[in-house]
Amino acid sequence: MSVKACCKRFLDFTLLILLGLMLAVMQPVGAQAKEKDAAQVMLVFDASGSMWARLDGKPRVEVAKAAVRDLLAGWDTHTAIGLMAYGHRRKADCKDIELLVKPGPLHKAAFLRQLDSLKPRGKTPLSAAVLQAAEAMDYQHRPATVVLISDGIESCGADPCAVGKALAEKGVDFTAHVIGFQVQEKGGAEQLRCLAAGTGGVYLGAANAGELQQALQKLAAPRAVKDNLEATVLPAAGAKPPAGASWRVFPVDAQGKVAAQYISYGYSNPQWFSLPPGQYLVRATLGSAKAEKRVVIAPGEKKQLTLLAGSADVTLVARDRAGGDLLGDVGWKVYPVDASGKAGEQYITYGYSNPQHVTLPQGAYLASLAAGSAHVSQRFSVEAGKNKTVEVIAGSGEIDLKAFDRQGGRLLSDVGWKVYPADAKGKATGRYVAYGYSNPQHVTLPQGDWL
Repeated sequence: MSVKACCKRFLDFTLLILLGLMLAVMQPVGAQAKEKDAAQVMLVFDASGSMWARLDGKPRVEVAKAAVRDLLAGWDTHTAIGLMAYGHRRKADCKDIELLVKPGPLHKAAFLRQLDSLKPRGKTPLSAAVLQAAEAMDYQHRPATVVLISDGIESCGADPCAVGKALAEKGVDFTAHVIGFQVQEKGGAEQLRCLAAGTGGVYLGAANAGELQQALQKLAAPRAVKDNLEATVLPAAGAKPPAGASWRVFPVDAQGKVAAQYISYGYSNPQWFSLPPGQYLVRATLGSAKAEKRVVIAPGEKKQLTLLAGSADVTLVARDRAGGDLLGDVGWKVYPVDASGKAGEQYITYGYSNPQHVTLPQGAYLASLAAGSAHVSQRFSVEAGKNKTVEVIAGSGEIDLKAFDRQGGRLLSDVGWKVYPADAKGKATGRYVAYGYSNPQHVTLPQGDWL
C-alpha cells in the first residue's frame, strides 16, 4: 500500500508528539517520594516483521525509533523508564519477548544502543509483552505504566481485552496506553483500544487526524497528583499560622518566566494544592502583606512549603477621648510612610469598623480616622510577628440635633440640617462640615464651637 509524502510527514510528526505527550501525562502515585512510589514507565516496542512496511521509502520502525529518540531528549530524570521489545530476534516465535532496559533512571546512550539494535522479524505477541512489562515493574505492589507502540493486532492467540482487565484488577495502579501506528487489520484499532480501556488508559491512532487532535487536547497537560503541595504562610518565623490566607499558584516556564494567569488558588492556611510536575511561583496574601516563593514539583513527590509574610495584626481603635467610649460612625484609611517620613498618596487598606482589624507588612504607617466630621491621624510602626493595638483619639463628641415646632412641642418631620464651625462671636465660618435630613439628627463633631 503506498502512502503519500504528506501523510508520511503527518505520521512522522504526530507519532513523535504523541509519544511525548503520552509519557508526559503518566501519573505517579504515592504519599512520599520514595522508591516504591516513584513513577515508572515501560516502553513496549513492536519489532514484528510488519514494521518493515515503508512510508514514502522510510520503514515504520525507523519512524518509531526517531520518535523515541526525540522523547528521550527531554525525558524527566525523576521518572524511571524501561524498554521491552517483541518480534526482533526470531520469526514465528510467540515467545520472542525481551526486556532490554530495566525500569530505572535514564542512561540515554545505553537505552539508544538497545533501541537501535532492533531489527523487525517476527510475530506480534503484544498481550504477553504487556503482561511481562507489568511484572518487570512489580505492578502488584507499585504504580506502573506501559506505553505500547504497535502497528498490528495480537497474532499469538491471546486476548488483549482480558489481559488489560486482569492487570487492572491485580495491579496497585496499573495503566496501559496504546499507540496504534498505521494499524491496517480489520478490528485492529478496536482490539488495541480495548487493551488500553481495560486499564483506564488511552488509545491513540497515529493515522486518524480527527481522533489524534481530540486526544492531544486531552493529553496536552500532565495530570496533577492529588494534594502534592502543602503551603503555609506565617507572619514571622516561629509564629502561629493565621486561620486564613489568599493563595495563587502561577506556572513558571523553562526560561524562568512566570505566567500571567494563575492555575490554582485557595483561602485556607495551610492550603493543599494538586499540581502536575513542574516549576511554580506560589504567592500568599495576608491582609496587605504578601509573600512568594518558587517551588519545583517532581513526579511522585509531595512537598511542604512555608512562606514568611513579615507581617503583624494591628487593631485600630477610635475613641472620643482618652479612656472614653468607642466611636460608632467611623472610617479608616491606612497609608504607608517612607523612610523620610512622608505618607504615601494611596492608602493600602481601609475599613468602617471599630475596632478595625488589619494585617500589615513590617514598616511605618499613618492611620487616618474619619469619625463624623472629626478627622484625625496617627502614625505607628509594625514589626513582623508582633501584633499590636493602635488607639486613635478623635477628640470629638456625639450630638443629637432635634427640631421642634415650638418649645416643648412635637418633632418636625420635614427638616434639613447643616452644621458650620463658629468663631468666638458665634458667627458661622467657612463651609458646613455636616448635614442631614433626619429628626433627631445624630452627628459626631470634633471639639470646638458650632452653629
